[in-house]
Amino acid sequence: MTMMNSSESPSGGPPISPAVEEFVDPYDYYEAMRSGSRAERLFHAARLDLVLDTLPVRAGRLLDVGGGAGCLALPLATRGFDVTVVEPGAQLLDTLQEHAESLGVQVTSVHGDGRDLPFESGSFDVVMVASVLHLVPFAEALLTEAERVCAPTGHLVVAGPWQRHPKSMTRVKTVLKEGPLAALRGRSSGSARATFPFNERLLKGMLRRSTHKGANYNYLMGYFATLWSPHRSD
Repeated sequence: MTMMNSSESPSGGPPISPAVEEFVDPYDYYEAMRSGSRAERLFHAARLDLVLDTLPVRAGRLLDVGGGAGCLALPLATRGFDVTVVEPGAQLLDTLQEHAESLGVQVTSVHGDGRDLPFESGSFDVVMVASVLHLVPFAEALLTEAERVCAPTGHLVVAGPWQRHPKSMTRVKTVLKEGPLAALRGRSSGSARATFPFNERLLKGMLRRSTHKGANYNYLMGYFATLWSPHRSD
């Protein structure tokens, strides 16, 4: 495949506001999946498997909203998807392209705000929002845009931590980066941030134009992936 070495932004695309940039997580989760702690490697591999098990297709135009350095986007690109990543963190997009070049795959990266995606309606066969909604207070706006840019015959995948407790993902990240004893002692790396409740009931209330098709859960890792058909006719 042809490699793309720099991020691109459509001309006239919406600017990135400081209010969005404050929610950027600068951590390179793709590198963590490859060479991080054993817990990180196991967690991210299991998360990828969960997303793959949820996807009913194995090719097509895929948009990863808030995809960071490509922890999910890059493995999906190597499996045949035509992947575009929208991410407000410019440095993460640079890192994403470095990883893509090393893998010999093409991933289109766009510096953008998920609440105002610079794409025409129905542009993608799959739109994925993974490990994002529990970190931002504007989840419904992100999902509304995800529905808009997903093709009428496409698929929407929304994934994240399944626990109702708003601090659940903070504990998971502490375990991954610092080990289970750190989590038990309440120690944090300092990168922990406020999180928001995230479950199927809330998603059904926000994805008003889509039909819920099912969900896959990994209770051990505390993560789930949901599948939706956008543009519901009823």
